[in-house]
Amino acid sequence: MGLDLKKVVAVASKYKVALGGMLAIVATCTGIAVCGTKEALQQSIEDEIVALASSWPSSFFSHDYIEPEYVDDENRTNNAFNVADFGEQGNNGWFYRYGSSQDPARSKRLESYDGERYFQPGQKGLEIKSNFIHTAEEVASILEWRAAKGGDINIDLAYVKNVNNDKNPMYPDGVTLYVYKGDEPIGRYKVDAKTDKEEVVEESLKDIHVDELESLYFVVDPNMNNAYDGGSLYVAISDVNAGGPTAKKDTDRIDNNAYSIDDFGHQGNNGWTYMCGKSIADAKLVSTEKDGEYMNSTSPNLSISQFFIHPSINDEAMLCWQPAVDGAVEIRGTYTKFEQNDGNPDWPDGVTVSVYRNREKLFSQKVAAPKKGKNEISFREKNVSVSTSDRLYFVVDAGGNASYDGGAFDIAILDRTGATTEKDVVIAGDDTRENYADVKYDFGKQGENGWFYQEGYGDDPNDVCNMRIFDEKEYRYFDSSYLEIKSDFVSPGKGKSAVIKWKVAKTGTIRLNTSYTKFKNEDKNPSWPDGTRVTLYHNNTVLTQEEFAPDTKQEISKRMDVESLKVNKDDYISMVINCKENNAYDAGKYEFSVFDLTDVTTENDISINECETRQNFADVKYDFGEQGKNGWFYQESIGDAPFVAYNMRKYSPEEERYIDSRDLEIKRDFVNPGKGKSAVIKWKVAQNGTIRIDASYTKLKNEDKNPD
Repeated sequence: MGLDLKKVVAVASKYKVALGGMLAIVATCTGIAVCGTKEALQQSIEDEIVALASSWPSSFFSHDYIEPEYVDDENRTNNAFNVADFGEQGNNGWFYRYGSSQDPARSKRLESYDGERYFQPGQKGLEIKSNFIHTAEEVASILEWRAAKGGDINIDLAYVKNVNNDKNPMYPDGVTLYVYKGDEPIGRYKVDAKTDKEEVVEESLKDIHVDELESLYFVVDPNMNNAYDGGSLYVAISDVNAGGPTAKKDTDRIDNNAYSIDDFGHQGNNGWTYMCGKSIADAKLVSTEKDGEYMNSTSPNLSISQFFIHPSINDEAMLCWQPAVDGAVEIRGTYTKFEQNDGNPDWPDGVTVSVYRNREKLFSQKVAAPKKGKNEISFREKNVSVSTSDRLYFVVDAGGNASYDGGAFDIAILDRTGATTEKDVVIAGDDTRENYADVKYDFGKQGENGWFYQEGYGDDPNDVCNMRIFDEKEYRYFDSSYLEIKSDFVSPGKGKSAVIKWKVAKTGTIRLNTSYTKFKNEDKNPSWPDGTRVTLYHNNTVLTQEEFAPDTKQEISKRMDVESLKVNKDDYISMVINCKENNAYDAGKYEFSVFDLTDVTTENDISINECETRQNFADVKYDFGEQGKNGWFYQESIGDAPFVAYNMRKYSPEEERYIDSRDLEIKRDFVNPGKGKSAVIKWKVAQNGTIRIDASYTKLKNEDKNPD
């Protein structure tokens, strides 16, 4: 079908100002040139249109197209952002179109929309998404916005041209961006198709006057071909009197404890803000939040949400935190770099993750983009002094390109103001303590009989802090991360290990009786809990370590005893319960006791007087006395095992009793097991033969103040 050149010229004459101005614009990336007078443009326009006519699709001159009616929202304002507003045609004044870059006013609305993208049957390659735009051969992709009311506006435009991966890299010729105010061209920016980088355009048009329902057009033109013409176009329109984004001060804060995931919410929640910038020196609040995602109107593909962060090629993505009070904090964090699925797997270059206090860099590490799985790094700053005017920044920088730069932060900020460790606590009676201890009976205030209840990091027993809150009523240590320690129960917290530590009382040899029982996994998502790792340490040396799987059918119990261990006074024995990646259903029961083996004796070490003349007649009521008298031994043990028992050391002839510091007591007709100790009364047979045993036990009445 041929072209009616008279019709073309007539159309062109109608839009002579737009076409003349546009065709006379110099092909640069950053400016507009006004060329000639109206008369000069009028004189030359027919020749220009005739030259173009042979390449314009005839559909551009069809009179069959009728623009659908638009019913505006009376509450709409002159504030718009195409990415956040993306949706049905007309939403917040936006329309998605295709046509000629030289005459966008005569373009047509795209007809097909699948909820994620607009496309047009017959126009191969043409596609418009919220954050992606691609041309068709000889056909431009066009965003139209209609002003809500008359007034002055500012326009901020950012465009990122995707890298050129064509097999013939000389073929793609890039795109040209045009901005029109009605028929008037007000911006033209040429963007090359580079093979080694993403090309970025950032432009601002200030104090543009618009009339009510006047159209602005943002056009991506394919030039001579549309090979690798994909890119991201971000357009923000704002009333000249509009204020910028703000953060609401959180007045409920009382300390410097913060968690990036748990606290995620509005700008300012528990001191967190969501920012971007070329560097922290020019960090600013991102412009927009929608459905839990923060984005910035001039930072293509920058995204921050609860479990995701992605930088832009032109702006770093930042989590920022402001202290509530002056003091000190510990920073613990992980960054997980997600798998990349780029068509050219060698193109994504990963990100750089950095942590700053104001402009002081505390940590920085390059994280590669894995082709499979994920890459995870951890960082920890143990004692960072802060004031309420300081800022901590957690930054992701795209590096050379932003391809598949998505990842996730998990950051814990722990208030260490006034925090204590085991070294800060004076142990009452430390000079007279013995190497007998059992957390089941000793549990209580920090330092009692050398015990400490602490919050840790990973498997590390060192540089950990004493838990602060001891609940007398529940008789437990507990904090907001759900870290909980009782005398026989422990649950690691979110991002925190539980550490139960004992300080050695005397140089000598000890036995450790320890075990852990992991409760059954009853999570609604049974694949989420990742189990628990329990490690027993002597100072920094691992004595034993066990993994406890999150079994859905049964509890998992393992003993972690140490039969004999030489220790020095003021050494530390630590049990660390590590939640690993998450603390879902990580609670369990534990036991942890210490038994002194220094210079211990058993029945085999005692000579029995008259052993050759002894007979198989014995009665503890009458024979009671020194160890071995008539074959009797008075011993201490653990549990029900009579053959792993040791002779009691302290016998008082005056009081006729054995007693120790753990309240174990044996008399001729009275017995009281001690704290964590069994009482063993043992008799050694004198002669071969047959005997009769008469034994009884009477449990005295329970008169405890707490009868339960």
